[in-house]
Amino acid sequence: MRFPSVPEAAEVTSTRHSLVMPLTMPEAAAGATAQLAAQQAPASFVEALSRCVSNERHTKSWCAAAKKYAHAVQRKQLQKPPNVWCMLAHQLPPGVMDTWEEAHDG
Repeated sequence: MRFPSVPEAAEVTSTRHSLVMPLTMPEAAAGATAQLAAQQAPASFVEALSRCVSNERHTKSWCAAAKKYAHAVQRKQLQKPPNVWCMLAHQLPPGVMDTWEEAHDG
């Protein structure tokens, strides 16, 4: 996590040895209608996995250097493989696993 508006704030990092995460699909483009998004083929497994393993979130968090809440950028990025990795697939839309399997010849 880093605070772009507070230059003296140190970047905060954390190390995990196990990883449990839901495997979810990337969102449709911001301007896409629901009908257009439904007509598009689902994202590939690589795109879905990439979104889950490496993403960025903007939020407000407590900044100790500034002694107040400040805009923070929280980036999740896999540096090395964890010892234990559990991917939860219950949030995937129906049929996505079948589509991925067909794309890779079962």
